[in-house]
Amino acid sequence: METNKHYSLDDPLYYQELEWTLFAITAFESARCTQFVQLFLVPQKDEKALQDAGVKVDGALALVEAQLKKNGTGFLVGDHISIADFVIYPWVSCPGLPFDAEKFPAVKAWIEKIGAYKSS
Repeated sequence: METNKHYSLDDPLYYQELEWTLFAITAFESARCTQFVQLFLVPQKDEKALQDAGVKVDGALALVEAQLKKNGTGFLVGDHISIADFVIYPWVSCPGLPFDAEKFPAVKAWIEKIGAYKSS
């Protein structure tokens, strides 16, 4: 497997990596943290907050699903694993947090692929 994990500044894919890195922060961080707190830390769950977070996560997953299908390589950007994959992966693959694999088959395959990646 390719060992280069990022694209150079003169490659347009570098800016796609940057876009997906920022997307991870804006689309997943708040919603996934809300889910974690509501499911594991508070004694009485706020069902509305949990539902709202689920809607946000599903919306973000739909965008990841569309990108994976559009790119067609099994990676978010380009033809090899990159920083974009590494940054989004932990937010998408959180153990114990809701994820409907039936709704997002490309994301499910991507989670398995990135999860199996071994650094060389």
